[in-house]
Order: sequence, then structure tokens, then C-alpha cells
Amino acid sequence: MTDVNVGTFDIQVWDGVPAHDTTLRQRATLVDEYDLHSPEPGIISTVTVAPQGGDPVRLVSQHQALDPQGFPLGGVVVPDTGLVLIGAAHWLLAYHLHSLRKLWEDHVEVGIPGLARHDETILMSGELSLTPMICRVGSHPDP
Repeated sequence: MTDVNVGTFDIQVWDGVPAHDTTLRQRATLVDEYDLHSPEPGIISTVTVAPQGGDPVRLVSQHQALDPQGFPLGGVVVPDTGLVLIGAAHWLLAYHLHSLRKLWEDHVEVGIPGLARHDETILMSGELSLTPMICRVGSHPDP
């Protein structure tokens, strides 16, 4: 498990399903799952976001297929706007930390090899494209 503190939030990432997954799901305000029951071999990445010292407000679990071009879990947190982007395999998810809601989700056909932030722009590098996003809550990237 990896634990990262961003502003007033703790972000925890597991390669797999945490041993206390049932407890996390009961306490989380929002639980999202993507392809957990896929017949394809792969790994499941789990991410929780919680106020420092508090119960998780988000729990996201995603299946990632094992293939030579597999893409690792990536994320970007913008503390000043409360924007959190989580990308793994073929899904890009956007959440707002303060309003406890999902803003949007996108499915990418080939995969998401990386996410990076530079000033007010977040760059999503896809296998076949680059998509810049502005770091404003509620905005959605226009390809």
C-alpha cells in the first residue's frame, strides 16, 4: 500500500483488494468499481481518498488486464480546486473532493499511459492522443 498526503487529504493506493475492503466499502461515501469481475487475467488497483484521519469519502477499484502494453494506475490531485483524476487501463475518472461527487468519467479505447500537471493544465497521454485539461472543478476535457 502507498499512502500519500495531499493538502488535507490522505490518498491510499493498493495493488489488489485490501484485506479490510469490506470495512472500507461500508465507511466510504462513494464506491466505484470497474471491470472487477473481468475474465481476463489482471490486477485490481484500489484507491481511497479521505480527509486526514477520517473515513474514506471515495473508494475506487479498477481491473487492469495483464498485457505487454498494460498501463499502470495514475492520478493527479489539484488541492486548490479539489479535483482528483484517477486513470487506469481504459478508464479516466474525475472527482471533486469537497462536494463528495463524481464529476465525469471517460473510457479510452487503447489505454492511459500517463497523467501530468503543469500549472493550470493537466495532460493526459493516451496511446493514440494527448488531451490537455484545465484544472477547474466541473470542467470536462474537450479532445
